[in-house]
Amino acid sequence: MTSRSRQSRVRDNGQAGILCLGVIAILLMATQQMVRLGGAVVDAARAQSVADVVALAAVESDEAEAYRVARNNDAEVMSIVEWAGTVEVMVKVGGVVGRARASNIDPP
Repeated sequence: MTSRSRQSRVRDNGQAGILCLGVIAILLMATQQMVRLGGAVVDAARAQSVADVVALAAVESDEAEAYRVARNNDAEVMSIVEWAGTVEVMVKVGGVVGRARASNIDPP
């Protein structure tokens, strides 16, 4: 009986190592995807922040100031639309679009 249990142990050697390598590979791929997702979230937040600042600059100063603020933040102004004291801007930062609206009119 001792020889049979010894044979089973010998046949199982190395399987745990292969399993561990597979688990490590899956964890590395999952980590890579999480890093990409985190980068996308950061890019979206940055685009939104720049859009907010550009909208405030447009409503408080003028369009030229808004373009200057966008350029200083490495953003491309896609559009600035003004109507009835409200300014809506759309900017592109690193391939991500941010939109914001600002107004200097007090709400009723």
